[in-house]
Amino acid sequence: MGASPALAPSIISMHAQVLRLPSATVREGHDTGHPLNFLAQATLTIDQQTVTGSAQRSRTRKGARQQAMTTLIAALADLPDPLTETAAPWPDGSSPEVLSQAPAAAVEPAQGRSPISVINEFAQAGHCTKPVFRVTGADSSFTATVTALHRGQPLEATGEGTSKQGARTTAAEQLLDLLKQSLAADLAPPPAPCAPEPSVVPALPEAIISATALPRTKQAPPAPPATAGELFAAQGVLRHILAEGTALTLLPSRHPARTAWLFYRPDGAPLAEAEKPPPPLQTLTRDLVLAASGGIMPRRAATTGVAAPLGLILPILLTPFEGEHASVTSWRHAVRLALHCVAQQRVHPALTASGEDCWRV
Repeated sequence: MGASPALAPSIISMHAQVLRLPSATVREGHDTGHPLNFLAQATLTIDQQTVTGSAQRSRTRKGARQQAMTTLIAALADLPDPLTETAAPWPDGSSPEVLSQAPAAAVEPAQGRSPISVINEFAQAGHCTKPVFRVTGADSSFTATVTALHRGQPLEATGEGTSKQGARTTAAEQLLDLLKQSLAADLAPPPAPCAPEPSVVPALPEAIISATALPRTKQAPPAPPATAGELFAAQGVLRHILAEGTALTLLPSRHPARTAWLFYRPDGAPLAEAEKPPPPLQTLTRDLVLAASGGIMPRRAATTGVAAPLGLILPILLTPFEGEHASVTSWRHAVRLALHCVAQQRVHPALTASGEDCWRV
């Protein structure tokens, strides 16, 4: 990261978004009496604890901000400062002049910058897909339409202008406004659950409440019953989506027998097979952390996929598929290890913390 500080602002932005934290802030200053006349220091608040990187100097304002975010990443990871050569204590008094103390990653385009460049930077940071422009018109009247995906949801904006470039710029500005609204909705805390009225829901004994309370991750509902023909059709659906590169994760349950698999698209878009899957498969939406490529931080997204009972997929999962997702390969190793433990009689019956029967190694 010390060798590529340009990635630091995007990483911090995605880190804050995934953890639903306030945006990082950067304190900036300008010291005309120093050859590295721009200063910056980045701060992020986590669980009411403020983490601050070292103050950094650079010849450009952008460079100082990037270096400050790099040192903030090191502070968050409890690592040594990778940029000690450009670190400097923040001067006291009226010099340097403090330019701003603003969020480290703003959605609005900076003054004088093209909104098309800004939206492309957000695409590189993983906030959306690469924007696609379509321009129509002739002479001095043009209309541009730009589309992109944010967490699997389509965003579309339209702009008009006397030139193609002007229309594209106007459309990009409108798309940035939509992206800003979407990012703000992602960071908004979920609404607090309403407490049931005592007259409607009778009080339960404490032992029952502790056994039925949901963990932080929602449990999968029980699988619907299925006929022999539906089971055969369900296995065909699973083979198809595995061959298409669908990702796989495990949904744990307080009752081990209700543990389920969730198949989902790696990009977070709804899985087509989830529209009406045959029993015992069922459509399920869960809040997942999706991996990103190119060194970009993961992102959190509500993802719709197909849930399958634990035992239904075991014979299918043991067979490799060409073009399968890396998560499927990883889970295959874990399943094979579990089956080896069973074959070697290394498991024994036990009880979970809530009194449910299970097997342990």
